[in-house]
Amino acid sequence: MKEDYFTHFGIPRAYHIDLNNLRKKFYELSRNLHPDMNVSSSSKSFDDELITYHNLAYKTLLDPIARLKYLLEIEGAKELIERPLDPEFLMDMMDLHEEIDQAVQSDNEEKKSTLLKKLDQFEEANSQLVQASILLYDEGTRNESIIKKMVSYFVQLRYFRRLRKALMNEEEI
Repeated sequence: MKEDYFTHFGIPRAYHIDLNNLRKKFYELSRNLHPDMNVSSSSKSFDDELITYHNLAYKTLLDPIARLKYLLEIEGAKELIERPLDPEFLMDMMDLHEEIDQAVQSDNEEKKSTLLKKLDQFEEANSQLVQASILLYDEGTRNESIIKKMVSYFVQLRYFRRLRKALMNEEEI
């Protein structure tokens, strides 16, 4: 079994990570993994597999939503991600999505700007509610309550990203 992505880069398992340090370690390891630097390597397929793993690990840890999902998978909470959301949050997001659709359809820049601010406020408010739990997780406290809050936050972040893309009239990737 391969090491986890955090261990691969020699950084602590945490949601809040030093992105500059991650980039530095990524490029250092990339140089070491580059075929021109490893001419003595006898197994090209192993090198390709390791390079693919290295790039996926970097991409995952660089994106906060992918990083959070990865942490939750490590913690065995993958099945919790599929549980129903808080009905109040879901209704707020449905209402906001309807407003976004109308603003995009009418190409109303002023309304889109207002909705972007509203979305930022939703995201900030929800972030504030979970930050204490995430900080505890980053410090090594890992219990069911913290994991459940992180799961809820992850699902919310996915909604915020989708709504932001809809507001910018971008297709979901």
